[in-house]
Amino acid sequence: MSKLISSILLSVTLLLPLPSQQQTFNFETAIAQDIGKQVLCMAKNIYYEAGSESFEGKAAVAQVTINRANSGKFKSTICGVVKQRDIINGLAVCQFSWFCEPFKNALKNSYRWEESVIVAKKALTEPRIHDTIYRTDAMYYHNTSVNPGWNLHKVTKIGNHIFYKKI
Repeated sequence: MSKLISSILLSVTLLLPLPSQQQTFNFETAIAQDIGKQVLCMAKNIYYEAGSESFEGKAAVAQVTINRANSGKFKSTICGVVKQRDIINGLAVCQFSWFCEPFKNALKNSYRWEESVIVAKKALTEPRIHDTIYRTDAMYYHNTSVNPGWNLHKVTKIGNHIFYKKI
């Protein structure tokens, strides 16, 4: 009788999936999918904000995005930061202007896109990608062709962007 019970238990055990293996696989898959999404959000932000800039300019934009995600003042993920909208005077305003104008955003330059993806991957796997932007905790920038009139402390100018931190 005990052989029969042992045999039944062994059969049932072999037929059931191992919970720890199943959870680990699903957990790893979910993490891999999320990392892929974060890289894509970062790469798009780099491409549309600084696609025509040097590697340093792209890295600076990536570092601002990371600084924001780590600040506690913005969303806590890269995609959250990139897609964040605020309501100002009853209007939805995007943190990054390109995100509010998706119909204008087609990938037009494959080299710039590939470099943006490389910078995004580096930014999400290295402790810091741009030292000046990291050290100063800069979280804002704008193109030199505009003057938003911000009351912020200028950190540096890189290419066609001026970077700022709060005073």
